[in-house]
Amino acid sequence: MLQASGQRVLTRMGLLASLSAASQRLNGMTAKLPSGRDLVRIEFGKYDDAVYSLGVHRGRLFESLMNQCIERGVEIRTGVRVVGIEPGTGTVSLESEQGGSSVSGFDFLIAADGSRSALRERSNIVSRVREYDYGALWTTGRCDFQPGELYQVVDGTHRLLGLLPIGGGESSFFWGLPKASWPALQRSSLAEWKDEACRLCPQAETMVNAFDSFEALTFGTYRNVTMRKWHGDNVVFLGDAAHATSPHLGQGVNLALEDAETFADALQETNEFEQACRAYTKRRSSKLRYYRQLTGLLTPFFQSRGRIRGIGRDVVLPVLPRLPLVGRRMVKTLSGDQGGWF
Repeated sequence: MLQASGQRVLTRMGLLASLSAASQRLNGMTAKLPSGRDLVRIEFGKYDDAVYSLGVHRGRLFESLMNQCIERGVEIRTGVRVVGIEPGTGTVSLESEQGGSSVSGFDFLIAADGSRSALRERSNIVSRVREYDYGALWTTGRCDFQPGELYQVVDGTHRLLGLLPIGGGESSFFWGLPKASWPALQRSSLAEWKDEACRLCPQAETMVNAFDSFEALTFGTYRNVTMRKWHGDNVVFLGDAAHATSPHLGQGVNLALEDAETFADALQETNEFEQACRAYTKRRSSKLRYYRQLTGLLTPFFQSRGRIRGIGRDVVLPVLPRLPLVGRRMVKTLSGDQGGWF
């Protein structure tokens, strides 16, 4: 989900118009209970008509960014997996998976290799990674149901199905499940699982029935990443490599784009790596802390063991968007515009 915060970065880069044409405008999000009752419904434009989200195919976003790199003459080397950092005197070299230094003499390294960052593990920066017990099956494809919003069905804290329209009559499909149950599910009956998914969300029927095996789905897991600092030894960490969370607030791509913009601005202003890193940290700390803490707080209410959290959520959550101050805050948070608790 490309929210208002991420849209602003892509507008500045001149990429939003073309990407919007290949995506789906989303005016809100709805989560329903199996009974059909709304668990929560949030309208992005309730307080500002100009606010909306975009459902974007990740590959289309990557293609847009890659094309701009090519147009700007960026040198791109493929076929070399970077797994380590070798600081030098004022420079940094990169260690390849095959061993040895593949390339050297860089002024600094931007590490944006995701939540499973090999570079984070090889850096000298203290970090903490907490694996969640839950993950999700994901895929994209044609879907007859195109509601113009993120649509989810939530059953307690153990079943979660979602449909995210991404343009061109396609949607992203996700099904939450415990990590430990994935191997057993692969050995089970596909037909029975498809029946279960369609009973939970009949709107997903045409998409689900197109799956011919579990191999049509990709299983992904979540982790919460905290680093003591985001830079050191001529390297700076951005995006999920620095501050991954579960995807329940849909902020990953937006926070990563803002990270890149903020660091680029700081570097242009200071023209010195260490100063730019300090400015980047100062400008990003409050917002990233807010989203990391809030996501960590909310995740167990949607995916966890037991029933108590789910029952409490079903009672309290439907009321919150109707409270003016809370409802406004929820919209701002999902739009990527909330920078702190106060």
